[in-house]
Amino acid sequence: MKKSRFNVLQIVSILKEVEIGAKVNVTCRKYGISVADRMGTTTSAISRLESAGKHAPSMASLKKYADAAGCTLKIEFISRLVKRRASAQSGVRADTPKAARRST
Repeated sequence: MKKSRFNVLQIVSILKEVEIGAKVNVTCRKYGISVADRMGTTTSAISRLESAGKHAPSMASLKKYADAAGCTLKIEFISRLVKRRASAQSGVRADTPKAARRST
């Protein structure tokens, strides 16, 4: 098992800070605890997760990342029909490039 860089008293102190209302992200940044540390993974795995490449993380990984970042994971499906109706009412097609929208 990997040896912790914090002793028991330090860990208890950090947990008490969060318990009395300190934000998790701020407290972790203060003590140098990274998202990777909180997820129990490597920084390269976090880098892959944060890059917009071909990597498709699992729902479990996304949930862990959200927890480690002090966030709630929300995945939302938005109908394209709703976007088209709204833009049709404003006179702009949803598939029109932004540059073309400005010139009209």
